[in-house]
Parts: sequence; structure tokens; C-alpha cells
Amino acid sequence: MCTAWVIFLTVGLALSVIDQKSKRLPDVLTLPLYLMLAVVLGLDSLFNHHGARFLTGLASSVLLAFFYLVLNTISRGGMGLGDAKFALSIGLLTGYIGLYCVLTSTFIAFFLGALVGLIAIGMNKADRKSTLAFGPFIYFGALIGPLFSQYLEKLLNF
Repeated sequence: MCTAWVIFLTVGLALSVIDQKSKRLPDVLTLPLYLMLAVVLGLDSLFNHHGARFLTGLASSVLLAFFYLVLNTISRGGMGLGDAKFALSIGLLTGYIGLYCVLTSTFIAFFLGALVGLIAIGMNKADRKSTLAFGPFIYFGALIGPLFSQYLEKLLNF
């Protein structure tokens, strides 16, 4: 599991920087990231008898990517396809931890994106039609989400 996070930290950071500069998440990084995480987490689940966690991660991966594809369609390209491809890895990694982690990470990503967007509008650096690279928010949401997912779980399981 630690290896998966090291891979995600390095490739995810590169993706975030690239997206911030070019507003693109290149397939040459998003797709290999998913494959590397699938192999590492698959082996971890095999050796540590976490088959259910791996299946949850795979299902979360597909569902989160589908969610981003729907957003891409609704926003008419405002949310890019690269975000959906990056979401495959986010869903796999956070889903391996648990469903609450996926939800928390996704919420944090959208919260941070909205906050930065509102601040940019307030500072007259952007308007409602401006685009914002969302990859860095997805990345930071995935990093921060595991730290707070336990609180969401406690809140919803009162």
C-alpha cells in the first residue's frame, strides 16, 4: 500500500503541475498511473488477503470516472476528459481505503476548486466563464481525504 502512495504522490504531483500550466492531463501519465496502481494494489490485496478492498477500489474507480464523464457532458467540456482518466486512479486508491474515503476526497476536491474559483473571482482574476485546472484539486483531495474520511464515516453512522 505504501508503494501505491509513493507512485501516486510522484505521478500525481507531475500531473497537477502539468494541468496547472497547460490545462491538460496527458494520457501518457494518467493511464500508466492507473495501471501501476492496479498492479501494486492488486498484489497487496493478494498477499494481504484484501480482495474485497481491491474490488471496492476497482468499483470506485469506474464509478468516479463515470461521475467525471457525466460532468464533462453536462459542462460541455468544462470538465475535461483528462480529469475523468485521473479519477480512475483516485477512485482506485481511495476506494481501496474505503467508500467514505472516496466521498471525502471528492468533496474536498470540489470544495477546494470552488473556494479558489470564488477567491479568483473576488480578486477580479477570473469571472464565471473562466476555466480552472481541476487536476490539482483532485490530487489534493485524494491526499487530504484519507485524513478526514473517518469523520464522515462517524457522522453518517451515528
